Amino acid sequence: QIYFTRPHFEQLIRTPMIQAQTTNVCALFILFTIAATNLVHALTFFHTLRHFHGGATSAGLMKGLQAVLIFATTAVIFCGKS
Repeated sequence: QIYFTRPHFEQLIRTPMIQAQTTNVCALFILFTIAATNLVHALTFFHTLRHFHGGATSAGLMKGLQAVLIFATTAVIFCGKS
């Protein structure tokens, strides 16, 4: 990704940041927050695989439940809005 993004940094990253009035600090905060939540998510998933009764089957069922809840929540929040 860096080989493509570096030559196009101004056009793809910097210009949209300026238009959105986003600072470098704010953008880095968002990136680190996403990275931290992904780390917590991965750790809890593997903890579930190891310690929860049923291991992969239980984790699969919970991922299915997560998908249904996310779908239902986004449908309630976003459907019907223009």
